[in-house]
Amino acid sequence: MHGTQVPIRARIETLENLSAHADYGEILDWLGRLQKPPQRTFMVHAEPRATESLKQKITEQLHWNVTVPAYLEKVTL
Repeated sequence: MHGTQVPIRARIETLENLSAHADYGEILDWLGRLQKPPQRTFMVHAEPRATESLKQKITEQLHWNVTVPAYLEKVTL
């Protein structure tokens, strides 16, 4: 990264049969089956009302830390 070697602690996953048009129930069901929830979840795709609605559902039902970043917001991980 910028000329510096950075160790990668990640793996590649393949998502089979994931529709881009899933409703929130299907999304919550799929997310709820993860063995370990992510430390932080970023929602970056959808109309603002839909994004906020799904964020609220994920937060309430799965108790995940969900962030909807502002346009051009930078986040340090």
